[in-house]
Amino acid sequence: MPAMRATLDQVDSLPLAERSEDRAVCVSMWAGLLERRPERVAAAAKLTARTYFDDGAMPLRPKAWSLALAHRIAGKENLARREWQAAEAVMRQRLKDEPANETYQVELAITLAWLEQREEAARLIGAVEPGWREEVKRSRQELLARYHAAAGDAAKVAAYLPAAIDRTVFMSRKVFPLDPWWDKVRDAPEFVAALKE
Repeated sequence: MPAMRATLDQVDSLPLAERSEDRAVCVSMWAGLLERRPERVAAAAKLTARTYFDDGAMPLRPKAWSLALAHRIAGKENLARREWQAAEAVMRQRLKDEPANETYQVELAITLAWLEQREEAARLIGAVEPGWREEVKRSRQELLARYHAAAGDAAKVAAYLPAAIDRTVFMSRKVFPLDPWWDKVRDAPEFVAALKE
């Protein structure tokens, strides 16, 4: 964690144009989440007016996801809900513009799971998950794990971890204990066992 912060402190000295680039903002917000420092997430978010990070390498592409998690860390559930709703609006618009985009469909399902809109979330994920389960790609397995974590289903998260764990820094064993995304399933025996395997 200290090395990550030292690197990010160096990034803070870069020109604004470089600090406000999508990847830099997204990573800075994510680092703030790992540190459980909501103010750092908010500060990084202010560097861009973008609502969605198009960089496919980033795990939390709707910007509001990170802000919602930051508010949860701070115990501000109403503000968190507002950010999940902002993410919902972004994802509905993207899906309206590209109705066949399965990634957008899954990201909307994830958002709805965080909003406890379980029926619609399950319907959306149910249309995509069977095909993605058979077409094993790390990025898809990661999104499915994130969906089931948002829904609080540790057993299903554990089923997708073998294909996604330790493939990127965002899904490494060292990050899972820190990342608030996994808070709903963190102590579940299936999740703990999957991390040990």
